[in-house]
Amino acid sequence: MERPVFSRKLSADEFRRWYWLKSELVEACRLLHVSPTGSKPELAERIVASLSGAAIPAATPRRTRGAMPTRFTLETRIGEGWRCNSALGAFLRAHVGRGFRFNAAVRAFVHTQVGQPVSAIIACYRASIAPGAPKPALPPQLEYNRHMQSYAREHPGATRAEVLAAWRARRARPAG
Repeated sequence: MERPVFSRKLSADEFRRWYWLKSELVEACRLLHVSPTGSKPELAERIVASLSGAAIPAATPRRTRGAMPTRFTLETRIGEGWRCNSALGAFLRAHVGRGFRFNAAVRAFVHTQVGQPVSAIIACYRASIAPGAPKPALPPQLEYNRHMQSYAREHPGATRAEVLAAWRARRARPAG
């Protein structure tokens, strides 16, 4: 069975059976005249509601960006709406080392720990890379990344080409 082309005539059940790229979901939302902003799960939820004639869920308001300083100290407090930007990354690299990167734990910390000092970001990063530190689960919308991890775990020694072939085969068939 081949994946259908998206149209307004597609049933909600048939839509749910298939993998869709985010760009395809955005186009589908535009075709259905619903908000094309948000995460993949939010877009899919709006599309399913529209195809089934249900009430369309409202778009989640975007987070507002807080004013970020251009210079940091270890005592600078994390502000509301801060982003993991290049200025903050450069400051952290200067204090942690060239290997610093904004991993999932650090990104979550910056987005949720308003009022904490920048030095706490460094502590969070060091704890997150310590041997035995738990790795946070990938969010559901990162389907490709989740597939790559699980396939590599289930097929040790698989080549990248094999993992990619399995991904293409998986998304080309219906779910379930």
